[in-house]
Amino acid sequence: MSAVRFVMFVILLCSCGAQNPIQNIINTLLNISDDPTEKLVRDTVRFAKEYDFIIIGAGSAGSVLANRLTEVTDWQVLLLEAGQDEQFLTDIPLTASILEVTHYNWGYKAEKQANACINMTGGVCNWPSGKAVGGTSVINDLLYSRGNKYDYDEWKNLGNDGWSYRDVLPYFIKSERAVGMDDIDIDYHGTEGYLNVEHPPYKSPLVKTFLKSGNEFDYPTTDINGRSPFGFAPAQSTMRNGRKCSASKAFLRPIRDRTNFHLAKKAFVTKLLIDPETNQAFGVEFQKNKELYRIRAKKEVLLSAGATNSPQILMLSGIGPKVHLEEINIPVIQDLPVGFNLQDHVSFPGLAFLVNESITLTGPKVLSVNAIYDNIVNRKGLYTVPGGAEAYAFVKSSLNQIGNVDLELILAGAGMNCDTTGSVRNLLGITNNFYDTVYKDIKEKDSFSIVPVLLKPKSRGRIMLRSTNPYDAPLIYPNFFDNERDLDIMVEGVKMAVAVGESRNFQRYESKMNCRPYPGCEHLQFKSDPYWRCCIERYTTTVYHPVGTCKMGPASDIWAVVDPQLRVKGIRGLRVIDASIMPVIVAGHTNGPVFMIGEKAADLIKQDWANKSSEGLPRDTSVFLSEYDFIIIGAGSGGSVVANRLSEVPDWKVLLLEAGRDETFLTDIPLTATVLADTSYNWGYKAQRQDKACLGMKGGVCNWVTGKSMGGTSVVNLMLYTRGNKLDYDGWQSMGNDGWSYRDVLPYFIKSERADGMDDIDAVYHGYDGFLNVEHAPYRTPLVERFLKTASEFGYSAGDINGQMNLGFSIIQANLRNGRRCSASKAFLRPIRRRPNLHISKESRVMKILIDPKTKRAYGVQFKKNKSFYNIRAKKEVILSAGTTNSAQLLMLSGIGPRIHLEELKIPVIQDLAVGYNLHDHVSLPGLTFLVNNSVTLSPSKFKSFTSIYDYVVNRRGPFTLPGGAEGYAFVKTKYNEREDAYPDIELVLGAAGLNNDFIGTVKNVVGLPENFSNLMYGDILGREAFSIVPVLMSPKSRGRIMLKSSNPYHAPLIYPNYFGDPSDLDILVEGAKMAVDVGQSQSFQRYASRLHNHSYPGCEHHNFQSDAYWRCSIQRYTSALYHPVGTCKMGPATDPAAVVDPQLRVKGIKSLRVVDGSILPRIIAGHTNAVIYMIGEKASDMIKQAWGKNIKVGNR
Repeated sequence: MSAVRFVMFVILLCSCGAQNPIQNIINTLLNISDDPTEKLVRDTVRFAKEYDFIIIGAGSAGSVLANRLTEVTDWQVLLLEAGQDEQFLTDIPLTASILEVTHYNWGYKAEKQANACINMTGGVCNWPSGKAVGGTSVINDLLYSRGNKYDYDEWKNLGNDGWSYRDVLPYFIKSERAVGMDDIDIDYHGTEGYLNVEHPPYKSPLVKTFLKSGNEFDYPTTDINGRSPFGFAPAQSTMRNGRKCSASKAFLRPIRDRTNFHLAKKAFVTKLLIDPETNQAFGVEFQKNKELYRIRAKKEVLLSAGATNSPQILMLSGIGPKVHLEEINIPVIQDLPVGFNLQDHVSFPGLAFLVNESITLTGPKVLSVNAIYDNIVNRKGLYTVPGGAEAYAFVKSSLNQIGNVDLELILAGAGMNCDTTGSVRNLLGITNNFYDTVYKDIKEKDSFSIVPVLLKPKSRGRIMLRSTNPYDAPLIYPNFFDNERDLDIMVEGVKMAVAVGESRNFQRYESKMNCRPYPGCEHLQFKSDPYWRCCIERYTTTVYHPVGTCKMGPASDIWAVVDPQLRVKGIRGLRVIDASIMPVIVAGHTNGPVFMIGEKAADLIKQDWANKSSEGLPRDTSVFLSEYDFIIIGAGSGGSVVANRLSEVPDWKVLLLEAGRDETFLTDIPLTATVLADTSYNWGYKAQRQDKACLGMKGGVCNWVTGKSMGGTSVVNLMLYTRGNKLDYDGWQSMGNDGWSYRDVLPYFIKSERADGMDDIDAVYHGYDGFLNVEHAPYRTPLVERFLKTASEFGYSAGDINGQMNLGFSIIQANLRNGRRCSASKAFLRPIRRRPNLHISKESRVMKILIDPKTKRAYGVQFKKNKSFYNIRAKKEVILSAGTTNSAQLLMLSGIGPRIHLEELKIPVIQDLAVGYNLHDHVSLPGLTFLVNNSVTLSPSKFKSFTSIYDYVVNRRGPFTLPGGAEGYAFVKTKYNEREDAYPDIELVLGAAGLNNDFIGTVKNVVGLPENFSNLMYGDILGREAFSIVPVLMSPKSRGRIMLKSSNPYHAPLIYPNYFGDPSDLDILVEGAKMAVDVGQSQSFQRYASRLHNHSYPGCEHHNFQSDAYWRCSIQRYTSALYHPVGTCKMGPATDPAAVVDPQLRVKGIKSLRVVDGSILPRIIAGHTNAVIYMIGEKASDMIKQAWGKNIKVGNR
């Protein structure tokens, strides 16, 4: 800060102490420019005729929306704000109350009420509402609290799916950048978001005393935004380095240079443009610089003007209560209860507690040169206390019957007796007569205050129009204390505040409440309930938290204005996104939740428009550049992610090569996944014969399903989403792979994921704004409930297997989007198909990687397409993502592999590496079938019915949405598992049908069972109601190998799985089969008289049924893989001779070549591998960006 500004500030504040006219002082301060190091967003004065989105209101929600929507570079966004930019004065946390008497406040007043604000200025309540770039976040007291988890679960219970605490927590985390707070529950906070949340740098001794006093009343000291929402806590505030961190500073200034973002300041919206015939919102009318503009919105109009102005604009535009609009001659477009359901947090000001030491924020301290200097130069000291508030407590009154907190107590570092400048009085609407009467004997004496706040009011008010003139302030009817219970609870709150302020801990300072009665209540016994009632009704204040006037609710809620997607009911192309949508006010300050609403809404919008645009297929490139920055081989789960993330850098040219073709309608259907193994979407590989496995399968060999498609194996798999166990990744790290521990990889799982509609998951472990949809199947049989109940019979719990719990039973999580398969291509490639720097070439068969044998640098790729050969160069890197089988094959064809093997095939050796070794997979035993006595399974009659087919085709619901028929999975330990930690060695997969109902043979074909298997095994139970449980070996010790058949790239590789090469694998899978039987015949399943079909597997009839010998025979004859081969290009440190790539996934000894797929796993995970490969693609992309000098941002963990 300049010396001139410092001197000016000192003079002005000292003048405040001398009680000069405050408005003149404030106006002078407002002319001091803002921090020159933080550039403002440019004001747009020349507009496009049309934008994709128009956002009304640059407050907390609107600023978030503008930021997140402009992340999509193809979307043009216009943000309209009636106010102006912040100034120096708005930065200072302590002086927040001054702003209420400036143009940063709309200056609204509520209408007179019978039960509240009776003795306030004019007999009405003030109604502060921010009018600035940043909205109310510019004038509020900065306090950051999210409310209580019960609030959001209540929203969900009201019919608002997707708004439970589990659903919204990730959005709080996403927006937040928690800084310097070592007393918080870090799992509940974000550290990479835009919005700074900090403790104020200054704390008076009052804070420690306040926190200790909580213990006297049996409340803990807690992180109020963490695990426990009850108790006492130091204030968390939206602050950055001692200055206010408004919505504008957090979300708009960092994106000011985005070319697809326009911000118009001092732009007053007069109405929305809506076609009355189609009910389509198509634009906005607004006035700026005395000119009237009508700008069109191609996609949507987003109304984020706040709980007062949003209903006003809707009603001015013909959306509102029909009777009210007709009364003032506004044509009605949609009859909705706009303006109803108004709620706010009311409080009671003025409780002053005198103390005997100079520990408070009194005027002389505030106005000292040292305090001013410390703030301006060091950004520390008492000016950093947000609005004077230092701590808060969230507590329950004796009348509380809801389980949630119903009162807040705010500790303020000074009493109102120190308000000699009148700024707090002006803010609250308190008269000078009140001030002089109550505080005349104690002005400027050391004191603090505790302000009680009613958190869960039952009273409801209303916003109405005063006229059709948009410049007329709306009519505001808060209706405080209309429900008498609110007043009863508020009286309790006042008494609790007094008890805390005079508690044993505060007696260290001889704390004593000022005993002069409030004017108008002197006739009542001081401190009696009637006295407090009188005081509260006469001196009511609000804490700027109005909500609810555009209530969110389901179609059945007649009082709802918007649906859970925040779309205005009956109007297309229009959403409301701000505090007005809250169905019930939260038990906390509302600014944090409004940021969350903005984050979630942005994702809802992106998802809606991604779904609308994701049906288009990526164009097939046939004309190539001579050189690309990166060439990616394979459009599977790894390659699709890498193509997406690298092409985010517009300067990089990316070519993605895929041997397969696009998906079709058939690949979309979850239930029929097994059909795809018999199509061109599978490479059709077979393993070599083995002497310990697949002995009874067709041809005596194992099938080896590998996807050949845009999307790779994610197009033919069963869509099951599991991440494995956290100990898997810690194990990789301990093997020398730095950067691959569970803590390192979890952010990448979260980054890729878009969890949707799953209210039974551990929210902090999931992502909600990634490209990859993860959902429960819309359809469930009663079997899955039995399966989960079985968990407790065997000492396990049921929960989220991808959350904190990695051992136990769980409902299937799957890569589904609205009832259809969400493949890698759908998730990561279709949404970016129009990026000009990404070329995708389909049906392109790679022959080899081009490598200079002298420099050992990969410089390109040779491939064949449409009978033509191409040699295309890569300027930076070649990325090999062809999968565990094909990546190993391509490396060896290119001269990278075991020297002896390559020389045998006369392939020139460029680098001698252990390519193809370390092959391992998850093996299972198919066919365990359990008969039941009720129609609870997925029998053919159910999915062959016209109703089921119609339900899927039209509604994307019903049995066809079950991923491969799987409904649940359990990760368990056998008796051979000697690990003391929570690491499974067996998975049990619940199938909703048995193999006895595989009439068309799709499962038989994918597994490779012989033609006569079904008749021999199930001849007597064909068509009967049955389910299956498949045991899967999780951590095989056996290792196989991939080898070349020849130097011809069209020859399939030689695959040696070597299942059960280590005999302990067979022992464990035998135990797995026995556990599957125990679960299938458990007490829970006896509701349906479940029993194992007692026919022996063909070829094992000579063994005692269910003996260990019988199970060994069955497993070795009918071995089945799960499409999870890994490890053939093993990742490892320089000291590992078996490693092919290093922890950066760079091929050892070769420059500019990486492998990014399942082949790099040093050891297979205890779970399905597809999710892991997405994670690898995300992590690899960041490593590549970092290597080439691009900034990266992992996520919120």
